[in-house]
Amino acid sequence: MYLWNLFDFALEILMHMCYYKVNALTDRRAGGIMHIFESMFYGIVSGFSEFLPVSSQAHQVIVNFLTGNLNRDPIRDLIVHIGMIVALFIAYRITFLKLYREQQMVSRSRRRKNHITKGFYELRLLRTACIAMMIGLFMNILTRRFEDEILYIALFMLINGVILLIPDYIRQANKSAREMSAFDASVMGISAAAASLPGISRIGIMHTYALCRGADKHQSLNWVLLLSLPALILLCVIDIFAIFSFGLAGITFAGLIGYLISGLFAGIGSYLAIILVRFLIVRSGFSGIAYYSLGTALFCLILYLIA
Repeated sequence: MYLWNLFDFALEILMHMCYYKVNALTDRRAGGIMHIFESMFYGIVSGFSEFLPVSSQAHQVIVNFLTGNLNRDPIRDLIVHIGMIVALFIAYRITFLKLYREQQMVSRSRRRKNHITKGFYELRLLRTACIAMMIGLFMNILTRRFEDEILYIALFMLINGVILLIPDYIRQANKSAREMSAFDASVMGISAAAASLPGISRIGIMHTYALCRGADKHQSLNWVLLLSLPALILLCVIDIFAIFSFGLAGITFAGLIGYLISGLFAGIGSYLAIILVRFLIVRSGFSGIAYYSLGTALFCLILYLIA
């Protein structure tokens, strides 16, 4: 209930921005209050939607559409992605340390039977899924043309809502990493390629596939969140190439401050989203977010019709 109220409040803010034509946000006046507000809002929306099973890419497009900033800014995107990575490291620092130690143990023992632990199987699953996911995410370059079309956002958000509802209609199981095959890990990683379409959630589609294959829902969520790290690193690489393509001309001190504010609030939003998504998987699952995704699809369709 509280989650729905939060999303409803966010949508109300977006509607007011659209109604009053708040183009002052993109005014870019040095140090302007509205410019700072835009940086904060863009960062918190990007970070919060990255680790929830909704598409952060779609929400970034919606924010840009409502503020009149129709051009993607690769520098801001890079700093926002770095903020997300920092938040993920803070939230999963213990898990990352355990996986690192497990890797060291495996390397020293040369995979002797008496050294194979639960962590070894998790590491193997994550590594297999990571390789497949990195290949699939290169589709991000091929799907850039969908980013600026609000109608496509509506379509893909609709599909995302349906994907999130699937686990409600399947029998839950509790497979561990040891019981998941290399094929399962590969398909789970490749499914992340669909998240290159703005509106499809990487976390949502990977988690849904893992549940369909019988994975334990808590372990599945942890795997998917951990796999966000290589995905975000790849997005940073894509952002860097985009920066070299567009150049660094026109950057001001005020603009740099705005980028840093966006990155800071993206980190804050990401950390809060990780806490929230862990809470939801224990209590109610993602059905509420599925309906939010369907509602956002309708909202985007309305924007398309009145634009």
